[in-house]
Amino acid sequence: MRPEPGVLLTHRLEEGTQAVRVVQFDARNSAWFSEVTNIVIAAGVANEATMELKHGVTVRGQLDALVPRPVVNGRVIAHVGPIGYKAENSPPQWHAWTEVREDGSFEIGSLPSGDLEMVALCDGFVSTNGPGKFQMRYPQKHVLGTNDLTITIGMEPTVRLKVLVTDDQGKPLKDAQVSAWPSVRYGEWAAVVLAADCYNSAEWFSLKPLKKSEDWFKTPADFVGVSDSAGVAVLPNLPVTVKEFTVDHPQFTVPVTSHHGEVSAGE
Repeated sequence: MRPEPGVLLTHRLEEGTQAVRVVQFDARNSAWFSEVTNIVIAAGVANEATMELKHGVTVRGQLDALVPRPVVNGRVIAHVGPIGYKAENSPPQWHAWTEVREDGSFEIGSLPSGDLEMVALCDGFVSTNGPGKFQMRYPQKHVLGTNDLTITIGMEPTVRLKVLVTDDQGKPLKDAQVSAWPSVRYGEWAAVVLAADCYNSAEWFSLKPLKKSEDWFKTPADFVGVSDSAGVAVLPNLPVTVKEFTVDHPQFTVPVTSHHGEVSAGE
C-alpha cells in the first residue's frame, strides 16, 4: 500500500524478527532492490525504516566449450539469497530463468546482490556439480555484487538410461511410464527437480493474473520415458548422479516403488 509518494505500508506482520526487502519496478520494468533488513515486530508498535534502492544487476555468460553448438533446449536458472541469511529461515530470495541461445550464451537481468546459485541443462549436458554436504546435485555458486557479472557455466555430459519393463510373465510391457527426478538443492535447504523451476520472482509483482502453480515448474521431458512394444523406455538426458527411478502402468503394479542402479557417462 502507498499512503503517500515514496512511502510503502505493509500489511500486519507476524510478531518477532522479520527479514524485509523492498522491490520496485521502473518504467522499463527493471527491478530495484533494497538490502535485506531485520525489523523487530511487536504488537501495537509501528515500525519505520528508510530503505535505499539499487538497480538490479545482470548475469550474462555462456555454457562452456564442451557443449557443441548449436545448443538445443538449453535453460539456465538463477537463485539469489541474501548474504548472511540461512535459507531455512525464509529470508527474501529471488529466482529467475532464461533459455540459452543456440550459440550457448544467455542473459538474466534485474537480480539483487547476494549469494548467486546457477543451474543449467541442455540436450546432452548438465552443469557440473557445485559444493554441498550431501550426495545430490548442487548449483554452481558465485557472489553477486552491485555490478553486472559475466560467467562461464561448467558443463558435463548427461547419460542415456534404457529400462526394460516386463509383466509378471516376463513379457515386454508397453505403455509403462518410467520417471526419474534428479534434484538440485539450493542454499543447503530446498530441493527441487533439476531445471524444472522455470519461473521468475518478478511475476509475483506483475499486474497480470498469476500463472497456475503447475505452470511455474517445467520438468524436463527427458526425465520421463514410456515403454514401446518391446518394453523399452528411454530417458535420454539424465545427470550421471541419478540412482533411482519409478515405473507406473495403468494395469500393473511393481513390487517396489523405486529401482536403484549405477549409470556412467556415455551409456
